[in-house]
Amino acid sequence: MIVVFGGTFDPVHSGHVKAAELLSSLLSETDSKETVSEGSNRSRLLVMPAFVNPFKVGAVQGASAMQRFEMCSLAFEGIPHCEISDREISSDTPSYTYDTLCSLREKHPHERIGFALGSDTFCEVTGWRNSERLIKGFEIFTFRRERQFSFAKKLEEITAMGGRVTVLENEPVVISSTRIREMIRNREDLHGLIPERVMEYIKEQRLYGYEV
Repeated sequence: MIVVFGGTFDPVHSGHVKAAELLSSLLSETDSKETVSEGSNRSRLLVMPAFVNPFKVGAVQGASAMQRFEMCSLAFEGIPHCEISDREISSDTPSYTYDTLCSLREKHPHERIGFALGSDTFCEVTGWRNSERLIKGFEIFTFRRERQFSFAKKLEEITAMGGRVTVLENEPVVISSTRIREMIRNREDLHGLIPERVMEYIKEQRLYGYEV
């Protein structure tokens, strides 16, 4: 199985890391159930920073594509199954999930292909490019927040469309990259919100308005 975990990651934060750890555990369980002797490949979680999120075209991003790639490499290092992919940042056009997944399927026709989404993004997926083909053609992995009524309704809708959805229960770090950038500029305490190695990188690179 190959699961794509995409995002802008500007910057990557502890919520992203917790999500990757959950997905990694799921892939370990999947591998243990599959018969290795039949030649099945070890499952992979492809963390894929987007060059340009199509919903953020024209927006000002704080870090370059390569800097975001390097921050992801620091944040996800050591998580089993996890690989950082430069597939989308190598492109100079907006990144569409459907196109990326179709490309992976062409290269790995015998693998199960899926993609992972946070609960908020999951509720928006029906508005994406080629959303019906995306939902019907690829497995979806998402994370539920407590008391999120809109999530339950969207889950019912997507399942009725033929979507195959795996819901992972977690205690999310309810913080956005936008808020973290503001906290960095304001020199607020980020303990527990961002991996230490990522914070060190941000300081070294003077990202998001950080001043020594």
